[in-house]
Amino acid sequence: MRFMDSLSALRRIPLRPLVWGFFAVTLALGLWVAKDYGISWDEKAMFVLGEESYEYVVLGEEYPTHIGIRYHGSFLEIFLYAAEELFHLRYARHVFIFRHAVTFLLYWGGMIAVYALALRQFKHRGWALLAALIYFLSPRQFGHAFVNSRDIPAMVFFTVKMLTLLYFLDHKTIRSAVLHGMICGMVVALRIGGLFAPIFTVIFFLVEILREHLKGERILWKRYALLLTLYAGVFIFSTIAFWPLLWDKPFVNFYEAVHNMMTSQQSPGGLYFGTSIGQTPWHWIFVHFITKTPPLYVGLFFAGVTAFMIDAFRHPRALLFERRDLLLFFSWFAIPISIVIVLEADLFDEWRHLYFIYPAVVLIAVHGLRELMRMTKCVNRLRLRQAFLATLIAVPAAGFVSVAVWMVRFHPLEYVYFSLPSKYVEFNFELDYWGLSYRQGFEWILENDPDEFVTVTVTSSPGWENLNILTREQRRRLVLSKKYTSKYVLDNFDWQEYRHTLPEDTIVHSVKVSGMPVLNVYRNPFWTYEKIDPEDIMENEKVQMWFDPKSML
Repeated sequence: MRFMDSLSALRRIPLRPLVWGFFAVTLALGLWVAKDYGISWDEKAMFVLGEESYEYVVLGEEYPTHIGIRYHGSFLEIFLYAAEELFHLRYARHVFIFRHAVTFLLYWGGMIAVYALALRQFKHRGWALLAALIYFLSPRQFGHAFVNSRDIPAMVFFTVKMLTLLYFLDHKTIRSAVLHGMICGMVVALRIGGLFAPIFTVIFFLVEILREHLKGERILWKRYALLLTLYAGVFIFSTIAFWPLLWDKPFVNFYEAVHNMMTSQQSPGGLYFGTSIGQTPWHWIFVHFITKTPPLYVGLFFAGVTAFMIDAFRHPRALLFERRDLLLFFSWFAIPISIVIVLEADLFDEWRHLYFIYPAVVLIAVHGLRELMRMTKCVNRLRLRQAFLATLIAVPAAGFVSVAVWMVRFHPLEYVYFSLPSKYVEFNFELDYWGLSYRQGFEWILENDPDEFVTVTVTSSPGWENLNILTREQRRRLVLSKKYTSKYVLDNFDWQEYRHTLPEDTIVHSVKVSGMPVLNVYRNPFWTYEKIDPEDIMENEKVQMWFDPKSML
């Protein structure tokens, strides 16, 4: 009885202050650690996209023409660059810390949207708070939340899109159609892969009509046709309005953007089970999802899917009535994956291009735990029921603590999380492909080398870009130029398919995650002192642009 009394006491805890406290603490924590992250492979390109798109919108300059950035959605990047101009951020370090903080703020906003969806579905703040907790304690997504201004905002806006879809289906008003159309347009304008957005709108509006038919209600065909037409018009208008690429020749440029997405993705695939592949097999998404998501969440997710499938088989009509929102969550996960597999779309690095389905994973995982808790009612023996309940509380609690401890221990490289033991990961999958660990390598050298100037070579592009996150004094001491013999070489192994090709006896430091080196610092045994030309000292505080990685080798 003591356990049941404790459980009853937990149920009596007022949840509203706890919810407010959770969101306040997570916001403060995220903004506090935003300064700790290095600069990812794409960040400099996205900065340039924002700068050139801003000049196109404000000054009438030419829209970005570089194929690597031209077809990416730019309205968020324009906002970021405009804010940098408004606050007069000229120092590179301040620019990127600001970008990291704003990107996290979006991620945090997505957590509120997930909470709202969970509260709507589960009708209890405790379950909704659990969904927010899983969302926050997701190492991969949390690590991306500061340095990935493409996949994370796409995930957040898609989540908001689902909220507005449910609002549209519930109310079927002009206001709800306009709001939903605008958000859908922003989703596509942010990332062309957001074309999944209207698919859900059409499918579930048809589901809504089917529900009314089964209820024997009169279907307002003219009104629904008007609402869908209005939605479509606002959706198209918003897509164009929020994507400056489409302001000139919208249909031509939109076709080119879609064609680029389907045929011109850079280096599809990657290191996969120890082999560098040039295309993504059908099981790519499932393998990366399972190996890069905490086992607790995966287990609860599959429990939720199983419960959903059993319920769908036993009570199919209930999916259209009592379980409609849950059907949406399941479709949110299943439909994009199915389309990607059927179209044989190319992905690279991992499954980050489909992060917009991750909130559905979170919601289904909460459903799974909730259904497991309900199963305890079928256990007649009191002690066995108590043991079952205790396990369902203790195991998730231990899992959350374990994930949180791991994230703190390996901060700020949370995105290199794997659910597998390291011996099955190293040399089989990509590790620090963003190159964030270069910052830690630079900082270690500067802390441990007393020389006034230190010559360094880096083996991939993020090595150059991470100079932009360093302090003035740190930048001034580092010299990256092929004019001099480098004293140190920093290697994150990305250029050689994660093989360690440099002499191991020259390693002086390793940045490790779960015991795996993700970056090695090598000291050149043949280095001799050379006088540094003052022109090669990095006095300029501005963002350093368009380095040629080949020039450093």
